[in-house]
Amino acid sequence: MEEISKNELRKIWVIYLLLNCEKKYQQDLIKELNKIAQKFLEKEIEYREIDLILEYDPDEAVDSRYYNGDEFDYEFFMDEKTYKISLEELTDSFEMGKEGDVSEVERILEEWEGIGPEELNGLDSDDWPMEVAHLIDLRELYLKKLKKITDPMVSIILKELREEGILETVAFKRGGRGPSPNQHYLKQDPDALSKILIKLLNPKLSLFSYSNFVAKMMSSVYLNNLINIDTVKTLENNLKISFNEEEREIILKIIKISPNALSKVLEYSQRKFFSGHLMLSLEESSYENKKFLLFELQFLLGEDIKRMSFVNSKIKYKITVSFEGEFTEEEEGKIFQNVKKNELNTTLFPISKEKGYNYLLYSDNSPL
Repeated sequence: MEEISKNELRKIWVIYLLLNCEKKYQQDLIKELNKIAQKFLEKEIEYREIDLILEYDPDEAVDSRYYNGDEFDYEFFMDEKTYKISLEELTDSFEMGKEGDVSEVERILEEWEGIGPEELNGLDSDDWPMEVAHLIDLRELYLKKLKKITDPMVSIILKELREEGILETVAFKRGGRGPSPNQHYLKQDPDALSKILIKLLNPKLSLFSYSNFVAKMMSSVYLNNLINIDTVKTLENNLKISFNEEEREIILKIIKISPNALSKVLEYSQRKFFSGHLMLSLEESSYENKKFLLFELQFLLGEDIKRMSFVNSKIKYKITVSFEGEFTEEEEGKIFQNVKKNELNTTLFPISKEKGYNYLLYSDNSPL
């Protein structure tokens, strides 16, 4: 899958840093972004260094083949290795690399595989054995640690987030030279929230990034300030569907913990569309769509539970699929629901042969 652009990822991190609803100066955002970047690099470097140390450290060798009685056979241990290098040489290259000096890493790579320093930039590490791949990647990571997220980079991000309707800036006059005195914060409206969710639910994000970004979002002050029972009532008005009090409460509980369900509710609250169920009256159509909507939100919650690192609520989620139950022709294609305080139970009898279907048509999808 194509990776998300660095520019788009930086936007998400700026959003992440503003979810507590505090106004922040650009210089503070730069400091926090650099701190996060360094933390990620340090973790990645540590992982790759440990992998190599475990491979070449005699103290980590547990295979009985390397022991002659109680005595460790270091020569045999090294004969088994793909490359002949001492642990001391490796750790020296690590220490120098952390200081920004990659000359020892480059020397090892040239000695092992004849790869000169000028060939290393842009080299695909996947094409090499584990040891070489890790050293190629470590060289890149050590060099990356020397780089910083700069004022111009963040200025571009803030400008684009403002243009997208996500960010607000409180402008102050600059008193001479120095850092920008402007303060930045997330717009407090459902449209901005919807745009933020679209960014966080980007399928190009890695699973780690997705699960942490959306979990943070769903437990944030920002979201808590915007999502309440009025969100559900806005949905009702736009869909021309009437929910009872228990249905409203269960929808609110779902959208406060499920980013996909919340995104869907905001989408349905803002779009202009007409809907219906074939061969049914308008009143019956609204009733069927209400049940299908509740089922859809229930399903989206399940999708999020599968991917999120944590859910900001104590819930029990049950799925039951039965291939044995018989149902009548009248039940086929119907949804049966029981909504009570804190619980939503849905039973769906899918249509077993072609004869009609629920449909939802958006006016902006019309070919006219």
